[in-house]
Amino acid sequence: MTLPPFEIPDITMFIGTPQPIWTYNSTQASNDYCKVDVMVNMSRNGIFFNRSYQYSAKEHASV
Repeated sequence: MTLPPFEIPDITMFIGTPQPIWTYNSTQASNDYCKVDVMVNMSRNGIFFNRSYQYSAKEHASV
């Protein structure tokens, strides 16, 4: 049996969006409620983004 060739997804198509990328993990053993990444700049050498955490309905932090 021959499998079709595997296509490697282009991560820049996902992470390069100007829209915020929200992540929520209900099974993670952590105090983080959710986080959001906003891309600032992307080059061939790296990706710079701002990440913010939501700890509860009232607490949040940006790094």
